[in-house]
Amino acid sequence: MALVLLCLAVYLPGLATLPTVDRDEARFAQASRQMAQAGDVRGWVVPRVQDRPRLNKPPGIYWLQAAAARAWGDADPIWVYRVPSLLAAIVAVLATWRAGIRLFDPRAAWLGAALLSICPLVVWESRQARADMALLAATALAMWMAAAVLRAPAGARPTLARLGLWAAVAAGVLIKGPITPMVLALAAMLLALTGGGWRAVTRLAPVRGLALVLLAIGAWVALVAREIGWDAYLAIVRDEVLERSVAAKEGHGGPPGYHLVLLAVLFWPGSMLALHGVGRASAKAWPALRIARPHRWWRALRSGPPARLGERFCLAWIVPAWIVFELVSTKLPHYTLPTYPAIALLTARGALAIAAGPRVALGPAFRVGVLVWAFIGVALAATPSMLPWLLGLPAETSLVWLGFAMTLVCWLLVIAAARSAFCVGLLGLPHAGRRLIRAHALGLSAAAVLAAGLVGGVLPRLEGLWVTRQIARVIDRADPRGLRPIAGVEYHEDSLIFETGGRFRRLGPADLDAWLGANPDGIVILTESLADRHRELQRLEQVVGLNYTKGARVRLWVCARVEAAP
Repeated sequence: MALVLLCLAVYLPGLATLPTVDRDEARFAQASRQMAQAGDVRGWVVPRVQDRPRLNKPPGIYWLQAAAARAWGDADPIWVYRVPSLLAAIVAVLATWRAGIRLFDPRAAWLGAALLSICPLVVWESRQARADMALLAATALAMWMAAAVLRAPAGARPTLARLGLWAAVAAGVLIKGPITPMVLALAAMLLALTGGGWRAVTRLAPVRGLALVLLAIGAWVALVAREIGWDAYLAIVRDEVLERSVAAKEGHGGPPGYHLVLLAVLFWPGSMLALHGVGRASAKAWPALRIARPHRWWRALRSGPPARLGERFCLAWIVPAWIVFELVSTKLPHYTLPTYPAIALLTARGALAIAAGPRVALGPAFRVGVLVWAFIGVALAATPSMLPWLLGLPAETSLVWLGFAMTLVCWLLVIAAARSAFCVGLLGLPHAGRRLIRAHALGLSAAAVLAAGLVGGVLPRLEGLWVTRQIARVIDRADPRGLRPIAGVEYHEDSLIFETGGRFRRLGPADLDAWLGANPDGIVILTESLADRHRELQRLEQVVGLNYTKGARVRLWVCARVEAAP
C-alpha cells in the first residue's frame, strides 16, 4: 500500500494538466482515439493516424488506450490516454517489489521498488501516452514470474507462474515487439551458461510458452497481413527491427556507453550506488572472477556459489540486454528501461548490505561518485527555477516563485543526502552505512518534490512551451462548435491533429490557395511571412512560443477569410 501511495503522489500531478506532448504521445493518442471511434473490428486491427497506417509498433498499447477512451466516453482529453501508462507504472513497481521478495528479502524489495518508482525516466514515462511504461510492466511481470519458477522447490510444478510468465511475454510482444522475449531469453541463456545448467531454461517451459505467445499474436498478424499485404508488413518489421539496429533512425544515434552515462541522470537518486550494487552482485555471484586473470573468466563464471541465484538472476537480466542496447545504432534514453527493475534491486541490496556491516570501507572513487551524484541532483533541482530562463520563455511571477521554492527545498534535501553519503566514504565509522539509507531517503524525498512540482506545476504553466495548446484555444474561440476545417503550413506537429479531433490537415505553401478555395470557412495556421502575403485573410490571433521538437522559436498567425471570420 505504501508503494502505491508513493506512486500516486508522484505520478498524478500533471497527468491531466500537462498538454499533449509531441511527437510520439500525440501519434499514439490519436491512433488510439481513431481506434476507439471505429465502428467495426477492422478499425482495431490496423492503428491509423488520420488515413496513415501506424504499424511501426504492435497494437497492444493502442488497445489499452482505446479501451480507456471508450470507458470514459466521447469527451476524451489527453489524460485519458495516459491512464494505461499510469497503471502500468504502478504494476511495474509492484512486480519489482514481488520479484525482490522472491530473490532477496522484503527490505531490499521495498527499497528497490521505491528507487524505481521515483527515478526521472519512470516519472516522465508514467505521464506519457506511449508504449514504454506498458513494456516495462510486461517485462517486470515476466521476470518476476521467471524468478518464481526458478525459486520453486525441486519437484514442484509452478504451473501458474509459468502461465503468468508467458502471458506477460505475449503482452510484451503485443506492446512493443521483441524486447520482452529478448530480455528473458538472454537472461535464461546467461544463467544456463554460467553454472545454472540448461535446467534453468527447461524449467521455464520454453516450447509451450512460445506456442502460447505465437497463438496470442498470430491471429492479429494474419489480420494485419490481410489488410495491408504480407510484403508491406514484413517491410515494416524489417525497418523497425533490423534497420534500426544497424543504422541510426531519425537521427537518434550515439556511441557505446551512451546509456551508461545517462543512467547517472535517469536513475537518480538510485544512481548513487547503482554501480556499487552491480559490482557487489558480481563479486557475490562469481567470487573467483578477477580482471587480472581474464583467461580464467569462463571457469570463474561457472564456479560461483549456486545459492546466489538472486544476484545471478539480476545480472543476467541486466548485462546481456544492456550490451545489446549499447551496440544497436539507434539509441533513445528509454531503451534500457526494461533493465531498471533489476538495477534498482541490486542497488537496494548493496545499500542495505553496507548499512548492515560493522564498518564501512569505501574508497576515493565512491567519494567522487557522491560528488557527481550531488552535482546531478543540484542541476536537476535547479530545473524548476531555471527552465524558463534556459528556454528564453516568459513566465508569470507566481510561476517563478514556485520554481525557486521547489529548487530551494530540493537543494537542501540533496545537500543533506550528499553530506551523509560523503561522510560514510570519508570517515568509515562503525555503522556509518546507516547514513547511506538516510541519504537514499533524502534523495527519494528530493526526487518526489521535484517530480510533482516540475511536471505537475511548472511545465504545464509554461505557456510559451505549448504552442499547440495556444493554437487550440484560439481555434476553440473561433469555432466553438468544432465544425470548421483546419489546416496549417509549416507548423505540422501531430499534437494539432489530436487537439483538433483529427480535423487538422498539413499543407505546403503551394497548396494553400486550393485548400482555401475548397474550404472557404476554413481556419489556417500560417507563419508570419505567409500571413503577410495573404492579405485577404483576417488574422484572428498571434501565437508565439518554442517548437521544442525542432528547437526553433515560432511566430504564427491563426487566420480565416474575412467573410468567414466571426
